[in-house]
Amino acid sequence: MPAERLEIGAFEIIRLMDVTFRVDGGAMFGGVPKTLWDKRAAPDSEDRITLALNCYLVRSAEAAILVDGNARLREGVEAVLIPGHTAFHQGLKITSGGRTFFYLGDAVPTSAHVDLAYIMSYDLYPVETHDNKKRLYAQAVAEEWVVAFSHELRRAFGTIRAAGRKHEFEPLTGPTPGAGIGRSAGRLREQAGRRCPLFSDTD
Repeated sequence: MPAERLEIGAFEIIRLMDVTFRVDGGAMFGGVPKTLWDKRAAPDSEDRITLALNCYLVRSAEAAILVDGNARLREGVEAVLIPGHTAFHQGLKITSGGRTFFYLGDAVPTSAHVDLAYIMSYDLYPVETHDNKKRLYAQAVAEEWVVAFSHELRRAFGTIRAAGRKHEFEPLTGPTPGAGIGRSAGRLREQAGRRCPLFSDTD
């Protein structure tokens, strides 16, 4: 499976795409009309769109940590509650070397869901999803966070920028560092314990 790598200060973040799957496009975009969402995610003849299951392995030279709970896990690494998809849905924030990485999970499952109104019908508390996206974006845009998604198929990392009253996703361009990461994806997946998005308990 393809893997992509990003360096945030002392941390290495590796996207491991486990599988792809198809789901109903209307359900993934909730109240957004098909005439709008199909410009961002092309459906097949049965109105299904293709998503990915992304695992993010995050490690440093010193340690690897299993994420569990809303807490500061170690210097520069914290789990952050983003209620909306579920009552205790989490994101992961990593700050190091003057940069910030934020894994949005199912609060923003793909780059096509970046705009505030693009919320899945699966979300148990969609109003909270909207409000928490708005709150996070204010900081993410101002500080140019690198973000990642749980089900994005093609673009592993990028930034969110304001475009008037809307928000847009700007993918990172150029080659990602770490040639050969794809060849070792199986080993990295084993280290991650096939848990998404978790740290392994071994380096």
